[in-house]
Amino acid sequence: MKPRDIAYGAVLTALGIMIPVTFGSTLRVLIPPFSATIASHVPVLLSMLVSPAVAVMVGLSTAIGFLLSYGATSLGFMITARAATHAIWALAGALMIKKGASYSSALVATAPLHGFLEVVAVLLMALVFGLPLTKGTGVAAPDATVATVALILLFGTMAHHAVDSAIAWVVAKAARKIPFTKKD
Repeated sequence: MKPRDIAYGAVLTALGIMIPVTFGSTLRVLIPPFSATIASHVPVLLSMLVSPAVAVMVGLSTAIGFLLSYGATSLGFMITARAATHAIWALAGALMIKKGASYSSALVATAPLHGFLEVVAVLLMALVFGLPLTKGTGVAAPDATVATVALILLFGTMAHHAVDSAIAWVVAKAARKIPFTKKD
């Protein structure tokens, strides 16, 4: 990895941890069982422009940020598991860009993967660890079906991805003088 990539990765990692910890309560949207912290994906989305390794590193850093933000609670573990999936879709997006895809197309293509992976993470946490799907959200939803929860998470995550993609795209365009933002 180039020193420049390490430096960009370090800054984006710091932001990936800082955003949920510092702004989590301010920028949080809660539509149980879905939750979102606006701008929390921006460092991950920008890291796709640097390199696949940096994308994975920054993707994993968001899990640390959410664990610090929510703590060792059932909701905290659920959200940390969701955030850990950022490394997978960020890697996919970074590989697309490395192979010549535009930044915009990588942002769009990773949205459904992002939503799907977060649904899988929540369902695995519920199945493996027995965590209730709505635990800690402040909503008693004993009649919530797995399908309902999955759809809310899928479409909520994709909408959150779209909002953060728009922010990341603007930031990338504003930083266009930086060599790694020459696409788009």
